[in-house]
Amino acid sequence: MQGNQGNQEMKCKEIKERLNEAECYVDQVTLNKGVVTVRRGFFYTHGRTAEGLKNEVFKAFPDAEVVDCGQVWKSFRGGASVASQSHWFVKFKVPIGETVFREETAEQELRR
Repeated sequence: MQGNQGNQEMKCKEIKERLNEAECYVDQVTLNKGVVTVRRGFFYTHGRTAEGLKNEVFKAFPDAEVVDCGQVWKSFRGGASVASQSHWFVKFKVPIGETVFREETAEQELRR
C-alpha cells in the first residue's frame, strides 16, 4: 500500500484496505470533506448492530473520531446501491498523518 506524504488525507481505497486488514468488511467507503463514511448492507440483521460496525472500525483506526453511526431501514430494491438499501453506517475522521506512521511501523517489522 502506497502511503501519503505530509498531511494529505487517506484515499478511499487505502481506508478500505486498512479496514479489510482488521477484518472489518464493508460494502462502501466514501470520503467527503475529511469525513469517511463506511456502509455495510443487510437484509437480515442476525443480531448485528451499527455499534458492532463502529467497534470494528475502531480495530482498524483506534484513534478515529466517530462523528455519527446508525442504521437505515429501507424496503428491498434489487440492484439499488448500498446507500439506497437497509444498511449500517459509521461516519468518522481519520487523524492526519496516521498512514505515514503506520507505514513506518510496517517497514520496521520487515527489517526484523
